[in-house]
Amino acid sequence: MRWCTSHNSEYPATATSASAQIDSRWSPTSGTRGTLCPILFVKRNYMKHIEINEISEKDIPEIVDIWYEVSLQAHGFVSSDYWKKNKDQMSNKYIPMSETYQVTDGENILGFISLIEDYLAAIFVKSEFQGRGIGSLLLNHAMSLRNKLQLKVFCKNKKSVEFYKSKGFSVISESKDNDTGEDELVMQWHK
Repeated sequence: MRWCTSHNSEYPATATSASAQIDSRWSPTSGTRGTLCPILFVKRNYMKHIEINEISEKDIPEIVDIWYEVSLQAHGFVSSDYWKKNKDQMSNKYIPMSETYQVTDGENILGFISLIEDYLAAIFVKSEFQGRGIGSLLLNHAMSLRNKLQLKVFCKNKKSVEFYKSKGFSVISESKDNDTGEDELVMQWHK
């Protein structure tokens, strides 16, 4: 079952995200065990606090919906039937067995990252919030929790490959995904 390589939060900004940027100032969040998160500023002078926190069981359906929608968009080279048939496993097996963190704006889940020990199993950002630095926030959060991370990414998902390289990941091997038949890279990062 493939669920680890659909990060595409660095795709070009949509018309709605073009007006937003991450400010370099940091603000403590409330109720998230001391996690520090940036404030997202929108040109209309409207602010939303971005929070990163561990998901709860009630968040799983929305997390799986994000996984499914973004997987379809990021992996046009994989049959949509593949993603559809794996939704139940994501909901009942993969997300519950992982350490998963979500980014919220206080009301909505914008994206998530899942870890299994030192393996980065998934990173997804809703399409309408891509290009705003949310994928970088999630990855930076995971990097702050670990001394090393490893992941697999489809070779055809070039934007994700470049994103990971820009964050210090390097290719350590190549393989073929058994479920899809697609070539993939194994990448690793360490402090």
